Amino acid sequence: MAVTGSYCLLLIVYIGNKSIRGKIGKAVNKSDLNYYVPQAPSNNVIEYDWRDKEGDKFWNDDAVTIANIYEAKGNEANMVYVLGIENVEKHEGDMNTRNELFVALTRARCWVKVMGVGSYRFYDEFRKAIETKGNFEFVYKKPSQVVDDLENK
Repeated sequence: MAVTGSYCLLLIVYIGNKSIRGKIGKAVNKSDLNYYVPQAPSNNVIEYDWRDKEGDKFWNDDAVTIANIYEAKGNEANMVYVLGIENVEKHEGDMNTRNELFVALTRARCWVKVMGVGSYRFYDEFRKAIETKGNFEFVYKKPSQVVDDLENK
């Protein structure tokens, strides 16, 4: 099955480690779809020599784009899948991770599907935002600091 059109209407954005990209690509291929990694020389290529890089190319015909948040910034699609939201809670004290989620959500023109693994308190926060029809209230919890008495002497 091919994704048709002059540009892709489906985007998969992941939050977290780049090593997950290959696993996502394999899963997409199992569904008889092609995938494209931004700047890759062709579809269904994860690893490539930097000399074969395709400039600023983000979309490729007949493929679903798989991008990290930095690659996805500035691009939009009708349908966006956001994977790895468990990393938001795993890195609770890191505001950059929450910002990554916000950027990922705003890549969708029409629909967004959010997925995470495990059971985390953050998922309840996310469900509450959905129930309030998009009224997002992110509560930042400053990480606790351990004070060393020797530093104060």
